[in-house]
Amino acid sequence: MTGRNQQIGRWGEDLAARWYLEHGFDVVEQNWTVNEGELDLIAIDRDSSTVVFCEVKTRTSSRFGTGAEAVTKTKQRQVRKVAMLWLQQHNERFNDIRFDVASVDGDGDVNLIEGCF
Repeated sequence: MTGRNQQIGRWGEDLAARWYLEHGFDVVEQNWTVNEGELDLIAIDRDSSTVVFCEVKTRTSSRFGTGAEAVTKTKQRQVRKVAMLWLQQHNERFNDIRFDVASVDGDGDVNLIEGCF
């Protein structure tokens, strides 16, 4: 990934993290990385203790589709696998887990799709 793409990706992740904070979540990890892959955001709902693993995709243009459309079945499997590793390392009890996708456009609008895979 080029430096510019990394900057755009980080910007989108920061906007998605802000969305979670503004909607009653604590963001506990950003860019959590292990050999098997990376999780963009991990947030915990303050009310329900649901842990959310969010894949963030930022697009400056819709020419090649939305960010959400870029989260393929293969990517979903990888996120689930890495999420299970995170859960194994954290002995806390969570009421539920959820997988979200945050699609961020070039204007900074966050379209969050909850529980989409």
